[in-house]
Amino acid sequence: MTNSLSRIPPVKSEKSKCIIMLHGVWSNEVDLFALEANFPEEYSIFSLRWPFDLGGGRYAWFPVDFSTGAPVYRSADVERGYESIVAYIREVTEQYAIDSEQIYLMGFSQGAIMSYYTLWRSPELIGGIIALSGRLLSEIDVSDRDQNKYSEKRVFIGHGTEDRVMPVSASELTSKFVWDIGLEPTLRYYPIGHTISRDEIADIVVWL
Repeated sequence: MTNSLSRIPPVKSEKSKCIIMLHGVWSNEVDLFALEANFPEEYSIFSLRWPFDLGGGRYAWFPVDFSTGAPVYRSADVERGYESIVAYIREVTEQYAIDSEQIYLMGFSQGAIMSYYTLWRSPELIGGIIALSGRLLSEIDVSDRDQNKYSEKRVFIGHGTEDRVMPVSASELTSKFVWDIGLEPTLRYYPIGHTISRDEIADIVVWL
């Protein structure tokens, strides 16, 4: 598989989970993969990088223009990022014979944005999401939803109370979205900025 890093357990267990990591904007697949040692060795870990090259080893799931003070992006670019994630999930599921219910997207910042979007669009492909320091896109419309599609999904939301890049209020709004589709999210706050703490990872491992 291209544009990714992976850690495959030597012995496959039917109950072992799979985590697909989605980095934030201006980053790459190496970033979140540095956390793989924190997860049990029986977990399959993949860290994905796609599809927009911003230069200098930095990438994004969709380009964003902040020149006006507010994020401006194209829905077509979001769709391309989403399609690349879905294609990768399908590839992992087929190549490694992993049950889709054991697959979790773990996204940070823009990666969390895409995790929410993928959950909304293709819940049948994953067991749940771990959304860290993210928010919802305006494209997500909870008024047109079938709660039966989401009934077995799990959601962990983590956010730093000192985050100046993505305000903590963003996760408060996203937790409402999760409730609106019939789920009970686990919501945790941490005394950090726009980053991931050891306590946060420890909580995620327990939650999984």
